[in-house]
Amino acid sequence: MSKIVHLHTPQSRILQKKNVYNVQNPLSEQINFEQLKSQLNHQSHLFIVILGTLLGATIALSIGYSIKAHLFSYLLLTSIPIIISYILRKVYIYTLLNFQE
Repeated sequence: MSKIVHLHTPQSRILQKKNVYNVQNPLSEQINFEQLKSQLNHQSHLFIVILGTLLGATIALSIGYSIKAHLFSYLLLTSIPIIISYILRKVYIYTLLNFQE
């Protein structure tokens, strides 16, 4: 199975196949699915990370406000924004790689 990607437009067209090809120039080099996944993992996706951090901070603040906690509990609560932003970023990358029209 290969994927066909239109790399130069905001709306990428991806079809389920093994390799990835540039639609505008079919004679250009193939882009492997794993290479594309690696390139997406190296990008920061700053908006998604900030959005996940804000959501996680809101959740952590609401939990922290409603319970009586010790220092260790507060340390665990600070990990919630990091975990939420990491999960949201992975979901975003997965969606970019597997989006179909």
